[in-house]
Amino acid sequence: MKLSMWMIANQLISLDPVLEISPKAPAVLNSARLAYATNCVYIFQEGRYVVCNGEGDLIKIPDMEINRVFELVQSIFDTYEDWTENLQRYLQWMDYQKFMDEACKLFKNPMVLLDANNKMLGMTRRYGRDSIDREWAYLWDYGFSSLNAIAFMAQKHKEYPFAIHGQLSYQWGSNEMLNYAGMSNCLYFNNICCGRVNLLAKERDLNPGDSQLLAYISTLLEPYLGQMYYANAARSANSVFLNLISGKPYDSEKLRRQMGYLNWQMEDSYQLAVIQLPESTAKNPCLDAVTQLIGAQLPGVAVLRQDPNVLILANYDLENTPSCQRFFHSLLENNPVVLAFSLPVSGLMHIPMLYRQAEYALNRRAQIRQTASMCSFQDYAVDYMILSEDPLDGKVFACMPQVLRLWMLKRLKGDVLFDTLVQYLDHERSIARTSQAMFLHKNTGAYRIKKLEGLLGDHLDDPKVRRYCQISLMVLELFERTAGPDALPGAFPFAPPEEP
Repeated sequence: MKLSMWMIANQLISLDPVLEISPKAPAVLNSARLAYATNCVYIFQEGRYVVCNGEGDLIKIPDMEINRVFELVQSIFDTYEDWTENLQRYLQWMDYQKFMDEACKLFKNPMVLLDANNKMLGMTRRYGRDSIDREWAYLWDYGFSSLNAIAFMAQKHKEYPFAIHGQLSYQWGSNEMLNYAGMSNCLYFNNICCGRVNLLAKERDLNPGDSQLLAYISTLLEPYLGQMYYANAARSANSVFLNLISGKPYDSEKLRRQMGYLNWQMEDSYQLAVIQLPESTAKNPCLDAVTQLIGAQLPGVAVLRQDPNVLILANYDLENTPSCQRFFHSLLENNPVVLAFSLPVSGLMHIPMLYRQAEYALNRRAQIRQTASMCSFQDYAVDYMILSEDPLDGKVFACMPQVLRLWMLKRLKGDVLFDTLVQYLDHERSIARTSQAMFLHKNTGAYRIKKLEGLLGDHLDDPKVRRYCQISLMVLELFERTAGPDALPGAFPFAPPEEP
């Protein structure tokens, strides 16, 4: 590897050298010599300084023996050779974290390597989570750039074409999100952006030697990241779940296989969350960054792109699971997105309703100008059942989930708790009058209502929830009168399997 005088000076900085180096000093030097030779560092004594002359560019080291300086400079050439061999080995293993740790040994400043979707492939771990800035901590926790940081960079330096191949220097000024100046090299392979490597000026100001070294490691990285980009693109086929959600024909065998990967069962209870990005960021690479971030942080979910939204489908309660709550709150804090949850529904074939619900929540939130960045269809379910022109089947699935479950149990198994709930609300939650209306002994009525309270908790103490419950009962009664006493709601639009 050929070095420049800047690259050598950066390894001698602890000796307080005097530098007389041109900003354009090229990387043409092969070794150190005690006699002049072309493209070598000529080392000689001049008063109290040992002078290192590299094709006219000078490094002057005070108060040190010439042989000691010669050994140091020659060892720098050897160190760079070992360093490049290690970098190439880690690239062959595709171990980008070790690549970045090795790179830091000579850069001596924090670095981050990202792929084309702003997924972090490696960062210098010698700098801990809280040692740089808020964006560094976010990368450390979640492994993706935050959309707020991306937007901040674009806004702060509008004149900088960050997506253009090559290297840029930047200066942010001190702030909580991005504290340090630095250099960013956008990586390309076959005219396709495949990643980015960022170098931060934490320990010292950056100079042309850092720029030269950054350009060198970028040329090493580009073919590997390019191959990874094309491999990922080949795997990113349309999801069978997205076809099912959208009402499009789907491959039933592929659906079975994907459910097997996720350990899902057809009769599980499913919930959908929709993340809506602002128009300014609802494009690549922001959508890809959010999609991959969610897949990395939430176990056992299907993460789907439905431009300009990202969809999360899970067979567990996304809205109330503590680990999910923590992640979603952090996501909303660091990214300009809106999050909407559907209700849960039993049976995978009913998931088209879930997308309709989450979409309705997003639209209704905008109509009434709510500012909270997280919303739930349950907050607007009464509005939907009263105002929507959707078919009655859809309004059945908008009913209070606990009530709908009791109703389904009554229809499928003859369970009596649904009728008990109807009478309990009709008689203003009086156990005695409910028991009398149902011709039950008071103890039997009390036992059934205790079971109801175990299912509903203290929800019925809230007038708003009680109203939702009562309107749900009205919708279910209307469905029974319209569709018949034994009918069950279907899903719409129903996605048929593809023709074999």
